[in-house]
Amino acid sequence: MHPVLAGRGPTLLAGLRERIQLELVARHDFRSGASVLRFRPVRAALQQGF
Repeated sequence: MHPVLAGRGPTLLAGLRERIQLELVARHDFRSGASVLRFRPVRAALQQGF
């Protein structure tokens, strides 16, 4: 998977040196087989179990 912003341009997460924990918040599948996935960063408190 290569996230892009609005389906154009360079990959959205290119050049990151650290991983970002993301959670899926929405998904839409098209008849063509394409999918739109919406993610948001997981807050630090949730990552640490607080």
